[in-house]
Order: sequence, then C-alpha cells, then structure tokens
Amino acid sequence: MRSKKHDFIPEGFVGKCGKGYILKNWIIHRGLGAPIVNKQFRDAVRLTGSKREHLLANKLKLRMMAGGPRYAAMAERK
Repeated sequence: MRSKKHDFIPEGFVGKCGKGYILKNWIIHRGLGAPIVNKQFRDAVRLTGSKREHLLANKLKLRMMAGGPRYAAMAERK
C-alpha cells in the first residue's frame, strides 16, 4: 500500500455564511513538493549526541558545531 500523496488541513473560515471560504494548508508527503533531506542531514541529526557519534565524519562534526544540522549538510561547491 502506498503512502498518502498529500493532505489538506483546514486552517480557518473567511467570510460569512454561504459566501465565505475555508483556508486550507496543503501538505505534500511525496512528489515534487515534498520536504526531502539529504543523507548528510539525516546522519548529522541521527548520530549527534548518541553513542555512535564517532561514525560522523570530522568535517560534518565541525560544521555541526558551527551552525547546526542545516549548515552541516549544505553541499560544497567546487
């Protein structure tokens, strides 16, 4: 069975009675709009502060201390 592609979550109602409309938040679980993180980000978050922190690359560990997981996982341009 496949996971859901998206969800619409009602945020609020604007207007009066029959002439109003519902504001909805569109959350995408898979596809082009889905929030996807790279392997470095997953490793940085999963391994930091655990018993297996020694498995984290030194360069990634230093960047993690400097600016957090988002900064640590940013790709370097050559």
